Amino acid sequence: MRNFTKLCLIQQKVNAVASTTAWAAPQNFKQQVLQKVHGGQSVSSVARELGISEGIIYQWKEKMDNHDNNRVSDLEKEVVQLRQQLRQAEMERDILKKSDRRAATAIFAKSG
Repeated sequence: MRNFTKLCLIQQKVNAVASTTAWAAPQNFKQQVLQKVHGGQSVSSVARELGISEGIIYQWKEKMDNHDNNRVSDLEKEVVQLRQQLRQAEMERDILKKSDRRAATAIFAKSG
């Protein structure tokens, strides 16, 4: 009986710690939850189905949306940079074409 009492006290302490400790969900779990929400299921039904709070789903959704927006912004910046590099390369190509024509004209003029 004494061991049972100790076991119960230990279990109570474990439960107390577990209820105050934040649970870090794996990234793939978060993605699956958000896929359900983006697929048309309500946040409340997904939360009920999986036994998690609606608030955490909204937090994950907001973080994912912000991440996606940052990613799009980064890609837009990269497109601008690549367009600038393309214009520079085209300008250099055009200069080289003109100089090649002038050189060819000068060579043929001397030989003629």
